[in-house]
Amino acid sequence: MATKDEQIKMIKLLREETAKLQKVNKQRFDRIGDLEDTLRIQNLQLSLMFEVLKNDNRHRGFISLVQVLGSLKNFWKNKPINKLEQQIREMEENGLLFFDEMRDDDIDFDGWLKRFGGRK
Repeated sequence: MATKDEQIKMIKLLREETAKLQKVNKQRFDRIGDLEDTLRIQNLQLSLMFEVLKNDNRHRGFISLVQVLGSLKNFWKNKPINKLEQQIREMEENGLLFFDEMRDDDIDFDGWLKRFGGRK
């Protein structure tokens, strides 16, 4: 049986390890929050770019193709072209990204565009 001093040392060691793990978890949580913010900004930028290009006759076909491919989940699951697409697919499988679900924290682009005179 362990003595009182050994138990105190063990408790101290476990508390230190717990504090280290909590610090690492907080860093991961903060990083995920930063990535989500970046993703929202990039999503907004892409949506605005596609809205502008959709009205240009030279780019209308390309935009239609991009929008169709974006909705075809099997295309993206079976053909990771580069590391970025592979990472996005892994993040979706791990539950970090939600492409098929409507979430309350998604940005309402139509409402946003109406406020600034983009769509009527």
